[in-house]
Amino acid sequence: MSTLSKNPYFVQVRECFPKLPSPQQAELAARTRRYTVEVEKRIKKVLRPRTVEDERGYVVSDARSENYGYGRTREEAWEDYYLSLVEDYEILSSADALSEHLQQCLSYLRQVFEGEI
Repeated sequence: MSTLSKNPYFVQVRECFPKLPSPQQAELAARTRRYTVEVEKRIKKVLRPRTVEDERGYVVSDARSENYGYGRTREEAWEDYYLSLVEDYEILSSADALSEHLQQCLSYLRQVFEGEI
């Protein structure tokens, strides 16, 4: 299972499953999997993150959006990285004015999160 599927949004969706009829549960689970796989592909293609291990754990980072994630395990670092991408996207996309540099960061994040999936 993808670490992105541990995202609070996906956890919340999974917790709602028992309240839905079985066909709807299956459809929602399939949509969530498709979305997760597609976003992960876009992150790797657009942002090209890299993982570095040191004596304290792992760091996942990219030079394009300037986001990073840290964790004791590779999975924790990726989860932290995903959450930082979502947070930055939400903050930057709701800002009234951005510097040229932040506009470029937002452009990369839009390539990841916007568009048909």
